[in-house]
Amino acid sequence: MKRLVVLSCVLFLFVTATKVFATFPGQNGRIAFTRIGFEKEIRTINPDGSDEAFVYSAGNWMSDVSPDGSKFLFAIPNSNNLKVVNFDGTAATVISPPFTLFERSPYTFTGFFVPVDNPPIRNVAKAGSAVPVKFSLGGDQGLAIFASGSPTSQLVQCDTNATLSDVEETVSAGNSSLSYDALFDKYTYVWKTNKSWANTCRRLILKFKEGTVKTAEFSFK
Repeated sequence: MKRLVVLSCVLFLFVTATKVFATFPGQNGRIAFTRIGFEKEIRTINPDGSDEAFVYSAGNWMSDVSPDGSKFLFAIPNSNNLKVVNFDGTAATVISPPFTLFERSPYTFTGFFVPVDNPPIRNVAKAGSAVPVKFSLGGDQGLAIFASGSPTSQLVQCDTNATLSDVEETVSAGNSSLSYDALFDKYTYVWKTNKSWANTCRRLILKFKEGTVKTAEFSFK
């Protein structure tokens, strides 16, 4: 009895099917599915359950069917390459698309921290001062975090109804710079402002290389 139970478990392990998807008409209406065994197998079968056929060994690759149902498409792990295979398993071809298949996930942005307040509050600072803009990205992401040309600032109209908050902390700096504090998991972008910005309002724009954009509003005196 124990042998029968063990054998049943083994058989279940090696015939469990995952991710079943139907193809578009044009390939005799066959259904493609993935079977988990010693390795992942792509197989096809008629809608009535007859004529099951092995097509291709997919390893641990992610797979899908082309819109017209004529080809299988595989994303090769740890690579930007794709493998294309005919629906019957023939003519396997590796292609290298001109794009990245696995994009980096967005940073987990937290901030801004004191002394800078988030919009809609407008931060009041002395023109020419160096303002420490502090934030977290959910861990050490290195110092190459900004997109090309970022950070930037732009002149904006001063909103006379905006809530104002004085920047109570500035630092001595000749130029803008970026640093990371692993102990507190905080980045500090020291923004060196310009004396000519007195009596104007500006928007600081931080664009990160993975696409996130954060802004802070400033009024200079």
